Amino acid sequence: MTKGKARRLMTQDGSSVSFAAIVQKADALVLVDCYLGYLLSQAEVS
Repeated sequence: MTKGKARRLMTQDGSSVSFAAIVQKADALVLVDCYLGYLLSQAEVS
């Protein structure tokens, strides 16, 4: 029973860490996407 609990905690921590990494990567992609969209809109205006 304790082994199962330890395993669960380990997987929870591992998944939360990987999830945070995925979120950070997604944030970076969103920022890049917004910046590219901004550049494109500026080019269209001028």
